Amino acid sequence: MVTKNRPTLLKIFFAAFGVSFLGSLPLGTITTTSLQLTVSGKVTSAFLFTLATVFVEMAVVLLLLKKFKVGTFSDRIEKGIYPFAILFILFLAVKAFFDDPSGSYGVQAIEGLNSAFLLGIVIGILNPLQIPYWLAWNNIFLKKRLVNESLSAVSTYILAIGLASFLAVSVYIIGGTYISKYYEEYNYILNIIFGIIYLALASYLTIHFYKKHYQSALKNV
Repeated sequence: MVTKNRPTLLKIFFAAFGVSFLGSLPLGTITTTSLQLTVSGKVTSAFLFTLATVFVEMAVVLLLLKKFKVGTFSDRIEKGIYPFAILFILFLAVKAFFDDPSGSYGVQAIEGLNSAFLLGIVIGILNPLQIPYWLAWNNIFLKKRLVNESLSAVSTYILAIGLASFLAVSVYIIGGTYISKYYEEYNYILNIIFGIIYLALASYLTIHFYKKHYQSALKNV
Protein backbone atom coordinates (compact mmCIF):
# COMPACT_ATOMS: atom_id res chain seq x y z
CA MET A 1 0.00 0.00 0.00
CA VAL A 2 2.81 2.43 0.89
CA THR A 3 4.67 1.69 -2.34
CA LYS A 4 1.51 2.12 -4.38
CA ASN A 5 0.69 5.50 -2.81
CA ARG A 6 4.21 6.89 -2.90
CA PRO A 7 4.13 8.19 -6.52
CA THR A 8 0.84 9.96 -5.81
CA LEU A 9 2.23 11.66 -2.71
CA LEU A 10 5.39 12.63 -4.59
CA LYS A 11 3.27 14.13 -7.34
CA ILE A 12 1.26 16.10 -4.77
CA PHE A 13 4.44 17.26 -3.06
CA PHE A 14 6.26 18.52 -6.15
CA ALA A 15 3.15 20.11 -7.69
CA ALA A 16 2.29 21.96 -4.45
CA PHE A 17 5.94 22.86 -3.89
CA GLY A 18 6.25 24.39 -7.35
CA VAL A 19 3.03 26.42 -7.06
CA SER A 20 3.96 27.71 -3.60
CA PHE A 21 7.60 28.48 -4.43
CA LEU A 22 6.76 30.44 -7.57
CA GLY A 23 3.94 32.25 -5.78
CA SER A 24 6.22 33.28 -2.92
CA LEU A 25 9.17 34.49 -5.02
CA PRO A 26 7.75 37.81 -6.31
CA LEU A 27 8.59 40.83 -4.17
CA GLY A 28 5.77 41.43 -1.72
CA THR A 29 5.12 42.51 1.86
CA ILE A 30 6.55 39.33 3.38
CA THR A 31 9.67 39.14 1.22
CA THR A 32 10.32 42.88 1.58
CA THR A 33 10.03 42.77 5.37
CA SER A 34 12.25 39.68 5.59
CA LEU A 35 14.84 41.39 3.42
CA GLN A 36 14.71 44.57 5.45
CA LEU A 37 15.13 42.70 8.72
CA THR A 38 18.14 40.92 7.22
CA VAL A 39 19.93 43.98 5.89
CA SER A 40 19.44 45.73 9.24
CA GLY A 41 21.39 42.89 10.86
CA LYS A 42 18.48 40.88 12.28
CA VAL A 43 18.92 37.59 10.40
CA THR A 44 17.47 35.47 13.22
CA SER A 45 14.45 37.79 13.40
CA ALA A 46 14.04 37.49 9.64
CA PHE A 47 13.86 33.70 9.86
CA LEU A 48 11.45 33.83 12.82
CA PHE A 49 9.29 36.33 10.95
CA THR A 50 9.28 34.10 7.85
CA LEU A 51 8.48 31.00 9.89
CA ALA A 52 5.46 32.76 11.41
CA THR A 53 4.12 33.83 8.01
CA VAL A 54 4.56 30.26 6.76
CA PHE A 55 2.53 28.88 9.68
CA VAL A 56 -0.24 31.37 8.91
CA GLU A 57 -0.19 30.48 5.22
CA MET A 58 -0.40 26.74 5.97
CA ALA A 59 -3.35 27.34 8.30
CA VAL A 60 -5.10 29.50 5.69
CA VAL A 61 -4.59 26.91 2.94
CA LEU A 62 -5.91 24.13 5.18
CA LEU A 63 -8.96 26.18 6.17
CA LEU A 64 -9.75 27.08 2.56
CA LEU A 65 -9.20 23.50 1.44
CA LYS A 66 -11.54 22.07 4.05
CA LYS A 67 -14.27 24.70 4.24
CA PHE A 68 -14.51 26.84 1.12
CA LYS A 69 -14.53 26.72 -2.67
CA VAL A 70 -13.97 29.49 -5.22
CA GLY A 71 -16.92 31.86 -5.15
CA THR A 72 -18.50 34.67 -3.20
CA PHE A 73 -16.48 33.88 -0.09
CA SER A 74 -13.38 35.25 -1.81
CA ASP A 75 -15.10 38.58 -2.50
CA ARG A 76 -16.38 38.90 1.07
CA ILE A 77 -13.05 38.10 2.68
CA GLU A 78 -11.22 40.45 0.32
CA LYS A 79 -13.55 43.32 1.21
CA GLY A 80 -12.81 42.69 4.87
CA ILE A 81 -9.03 42.23 4.68
CA TYR A 82 -7.89 44.56 1.88
CA PRO A 83 -8.56 47.91 3.63
CA PHE A 84 -6.67 46.82 6.75
CA ALA A 85 -3.85 45.33 4.68
CA ILE A 86 -3.48 48.51 2.62
CA LEU A 87 -3.38 50.70 5.73
CA PHE A 88 -0.84 48.41 7.39
CA ILE A 89 1.44 48.39 4.35
CA LEU A 90 1.20 52.19 4.21
CA PHE A 91 2.22 52.22 7.86
CA LEU A 92 5.27 50.10 7.00
CA ALA A 93 6.09 52.54 4.19
CA VAL A 94 5.96 55.51 6.57
CA LYS A 95 8.16 53.64 9.06
CA ALA A 96 10.69 52.91 6.32
CA PHE A 97 10.75 56.53 5.15
CA PHE A 98 10.95 58.21 8.55
CA ASP A 99 12.32 55.62 10.98
CA ASP A 100 15.65 56.03 12.74
CA PRO A 101 18.26 54.76 10.25
CA SER A 102 20.19 53.03 13.04
CA GLY A 103 18.79 49.64 12.06
CA SER A 104 16.02 49.53 14.67
CA TYR A 105 13.33 48.91 12.06
CA GLY A 106 11.52 45.61 11.78
CA VAL A 107 10.88 43.99 15.13
CA GLN A 108 9.48 47.26 16.50
CA ALA A 109 7.39 48.05 13.40
CA ILE A 110 4.29 47.86 15.57
CA GLU A 111 4.49 49.80 18.80
CA GLY A 112 4.56 47.40 21.71
CA LEU A 113 5.06 44.36 19.47
CA ASN A 114 8.66 43.41 20.13
CA SER A 115 8.66 39.98 18.51
CA ALA A 116 9.53 39.20 14.92
CA PHE A 117 7.41 36.06 15.19
CA LEU A 118 4.33 38.05 16.25
CA LEU A 119 5.03 40.57 13.51
CA GLY A 120 5.02 37.65 11.07
CA ILE A 121 1.68 36.45 12.41
CA VAL A 122 0.14 39.91 11.92
CA ILE A 123 1.49 40.40 8.40
CA GLY A 124 0.62 36.81 7.48
CA ILE A 125 -3.00 37.34 8.52
CA LEU A 126 -3.15 40.69 6.70
CA ASN A 127 -1.75 39.27 3.46
CA PRO A 128 -4.79 39.60 1.16
CA LEU A 129 -3.24 38.04 -1.93
CA GLN A 130 -3.02 34.56 -0.43
CA ILE A 131 -6.81 34.18 -0.17
CA PRO A 132 -7.71 34.33 -3.90
CA TYR A 133 -4.40 32.65 -4.82
CA TRP A 134 -4.99 29.55 -2.72
CA LEU A 135 -8.74 29.44 -3.32
CA ALA A 136 -7.96 29.11 -7.03
CA TRP A 137 -5.14 26.59 -6.64
CA ASN A 138 -7.03 24.49 -4.11
CA ASN A 139 -9.86 24.29 -6.59
CA ILE A 140 -7.48 23.19 -9.36
CA PHE A 141 -5.82 20.55 -7.19
CA LEU A 142 -9.21 19.18 -6.13
CA LYS A 143 -10.62 19.13 -9.67
CA LYS A 144 -7.50 17.41 -11.01
CA ARG A 145 -7.76 14.96 -8.11
CA LEU A 146 -4.20 15.67 -7.08
CA VAL A 147 -5.48 16.16 -3.54
CA ASN A 148 -8.18 14.12 -1.87
CA GLU A 149 -9.60 13.98 1.65
CA SER A 150 -7.00 11.50 2.96
CA LEU A 151 -4.76 12.62 5.80
CA SER A 152 -1.59 11.68 3.91
CA ALA A 153 -2.56 13.67 0.82
CA VAL A 154 -3.61 16.78 2.74
CA SER A 155 -0.54 16.62 5.01
CA THR A 156 1.80 16.28 2.02
CA TYR A 157 0.07 19.17 0.27
CA ILE A 158 0.26 21.52 3.28
CA LEU A 159 3.83 20.60 4.20
CA ALA A 160 5.04 21.10 0.62
CA ILE A 161 3.43 24.55 0.54
CA GLY A 162 5.01 25.56 3.83
CA LEU A 163 8.47 24.29 2.90
CA ALA A 164 8.38 25.98 -0.50
CA SER A 165 7.26 29.32 0.94
CA PHE A 166 9.98 29.22 3.58
CA LEU A 167 12.69 28.42 1.02
CA ALA A 168 11.43 31.10 -1.39
CA VAL A 169 11.60 33.84 1.25
CA SER A 170 14.95 32.45 2.45
CA VAL A 171 16.34 33.42 -0.96
CA TYR A 172 15.78 37.06 0.02
CA ILE A 173 17.24 36.49 3.49
CA ILE A 174 20.38 34.89 2.07
CA GLY A 175 20.66 37.69 -0.49
CA GLY A 176 20.14 40.24 2.25
CA THR A 177 23.14 38.98 4.20
CA TYR A 178 25.36 40.15 1.34
CA ILE A 179 23.67 43.57 1.31
CA SER A 180 23.84 43.94 5.10
CA LYS A 181 27.55 44.76 5.12
CA TYR A 182 26.70 47.99 3.28
CA TYR A 183 23.74 48.82 5.52
CA GLU A 184 25.51 51.20 7.90
CA GLU A 185 26.90 53.17 4.97
CA TYR A 186 23.74 53.24 2.87
CA ASN A 187 20.97 52.71 5.46
CA TYR A 188 19.11 55.89 4.51
CA ILE A 189 19.03 54.94 0.82
CA LEU A 190 17.96 51.37 1.62
CA ASN A 191 15.13 52.61 3.83
CA ILE A 192 13.94 54.87 1.01
CA ILE A 193 14.00 51.91 -1.38
CA PHE A 194 12.00 49.74 1.04
CA GLY A 195 9.55 52.57 1.59
CA ILE A 196 9.00 52.92 -2.17
CA ILE A 197 8.42 49.16 -2.46
CA TYR A 198 5.82 49.22 0.33
CA LEU A 199 4.17 52.26 -1.23
CA ALA A 200 4.03 50.51 -4.61
CA LEU A 201 2.48 47.41 -3.01
CA ALA A 202 -0.15 49.50 -1.24
CA SER A 203 -0.94 51.33 -4.49
CA TYR A 204 -1.27 48.05 -6.39
CA LEU A 205 -3.64 46.60 -3.78
CA THR A 206 -5.70 49.80 -3.76
CA ILE A 207 -6.09 49.81 -7.55
CA HIS A 208 -6.89 46.10 -7.62
CA PHE A 209 -9.42 46.47 -4.81
CA TYR A 210 -11.11 49.44 -6.50
CA LYS A 211 -11.31 47.81 -9.93
CA LYS A 212 -12.64 44.52 -8.63
CA HIS A 213 -15.18 45.71 -6.07
CA TYR A 214 -16.17 49.30 -6.79
CA GLN A 215 -15.38 50.42 -10.34
CA SER A 216 -18.34 48.71 -12.01
CA ALA A 217 -20.66 49.67 -9.16
CA LEU A 218 -19.75 53.38 -9.39
CA LYS A 219 -20.28 53.36 -13.15
CA ASN A 220 -23.86 52.18 -12.64
CA VAL A 221 -24.66 54.90 -10.13
